[in-house]
Amino acid sequence: MKTESNTTEEPLLTEDQVFKTFEFYDFARSLSGTAGLPMTVDLLNQKMKEISLLSTGEVTESNVTDALSNPRDNELELQRQSQAFEITSQIYKRLLNYYGNIPAFDFTYTCVNATEEDYKKQGRTKSYDYSLNIMREFFDSFDHRSEFNKISREMLRNESYFSVFRDEGKKFVFQELPSDKVKITGRWDFGLLFSFDYYYFLQGGVDINMYPTVFKKNLAKLMNDGFGKGGYHPSSSINLRGNRGFAQYLDCSPIDGFWAFKLAPEITTRIPFFVGMFPDLVKENVIRELQNNSYLASATKVIMGQVPFLDAKTKVRDAISISPDLLGKFLSLVQSAINSTAVKVAASPLENVKGFDFKSDPDIRDSYLRTTLNTSGASTNLLFSGTQKPNTVESMLSLAVDEIFMESIYPQFEDFLTYQVNKRIKDAGGTFRFKIHLEGSKFYTDRKERLDRQTTLMDRGIVLPQKIAAAVGMNPFDMERQMEEARAMGWVDKLTPVKQASQMSNKDGGRPKLDDGELSESGSQTREDGGNNEIK
Repeated sequence: MKTESNTTEEPLLTEDQVFKTFEFYDFARSLSGTAGLPMTVDLLNQKMKEISLLSTGEVTESNVTDALSNPRDNELELQRQSQAFEITSQIYKRLLNYYGNIPAFDFTYTCVNATEEDYKKQGRTKSYDYSLNIMREFFDSFDHRSEFNKISREMLRNESYFSVFRDEGKKFVFQELPSDKVKITGRWDFGLLFSFDYYYFLQGGVDINMYPTVFKKNLAKLMNDGFGKGGYHPSSSINLRGNRGFAQYLDCSPIDGFWAFKLAPEITTRIPFFVGMFPDLVKENVIRELQNNSYLASATKVIMGQVPFLDAKTKVRDAISISPDLLGKFLSLVQSAINSTAVKVAASPLENVKGFDFKSDPDIRDSYLRTTLNTSGASTNLLFSGTQKPNTVESMLSLAVDEIFMESIYPQFEDFLTYQVNKRIKDAGGTFRFKIHLEGSKFYTDRKERLDRQTTLMDRGIVLPQKIAAAVGMNPFDMERQMEEARAMGWVDKLTPVKQASQMSNKDGGRPKLDDGELSESGSQTREDGGNNEIK
């Protein structure tokens, strides 16, 4: 979809017009039957909870099977099940948090239209520093790591995240929109487009003043003019998208701050990523009960005693050597002496009676959890502690696969940052354009590898300051400020000279200790066993 158009844009109502003619809002609420509902803390809290958590009723094997048989028509049901499993299954909750917190969102930037001479020009509106300062101010106001990590977890939970970008204050944040009021209706240069159900604001407990002003303007236009006038045209430029809609739905424009993020953007249907685990997760309560029964059975002992018969030739009724009444008293006495409900005492007038106990299988639930988790693609050794010995090489490869998977969402966030930065520079009259790149994970092995790579390049005369900042998890602008402060405060002069490692004797001898990520499987085993430690 094109971002520019020669079509004359229909002007939105001004803010004054919206507030002066907002009687339509009261009329609409009266029409919907919600005008008489007073705004209360409980009602507001309920509506806020509904934004991030759908109704999580019971999830059964039957409704999981039904939803998976037709996922295209059961988007919300699958999202509801995903949220329910996150509440009831600790392995699913840990899985979402594990993957969702992998991305480091370390960023670097590149100017795409500057020459070497442009970097040296100073003091003019069209200077490089002028455009760079606009980008610096944007990242000072926007904590992209915190906001993007929140979105990445939501993308794993519900597969998609719909929001409006709030940049009218000192701190920029995303405001989540209720996923059941949103429909994906298009694509553009920087991602997905969607439409929002404005009837949402006519419900009791929803305060439109808690949303950006653009919602009031759009709702006023909806009530005064109606959307879909002259037909519905979703292919219009995004410059006009904020004026186009159908019925109570309005096509939302990125120009107004509306953004969508999706785990699989090539597929329009919103299906949670881990739906393949749902048939196994739904059995977790059954497995838990089986394990509990196994424990109870293993704790139960049965003591059987044989009651002898009278002489076989004696022909009397009930020919046992002790009366049932007396036998019952004796057994009661024995049971009271043992004083345990887990040990049962019994007597039987039968031959060759033996005692029994019940062996427990302690691995029923552990085996189930590991098998279920394996279907997610994550290594159980990364999420579980147990008796199974982790394989170093396999764990490192599994970790690399997980990093690749989560870094696949970076292009969407790069597009968002690139669009926001360049839009602000253009609006302020700047002439330079930037491209934002995201990289890395939060694992220490990844950070060390990236830092080592930059150190190697520096030895060859290639210095990339932004890459160094990204490798240590810093904003490049903050790193530059700290370096300037250290230089101005004379921190270098306060340092105490120390000998280089090459000038110091190695008292212990032997080669330097390798990092964990560089060890072979045999080396990992040797270190774990302490086989190379000298006994003194």
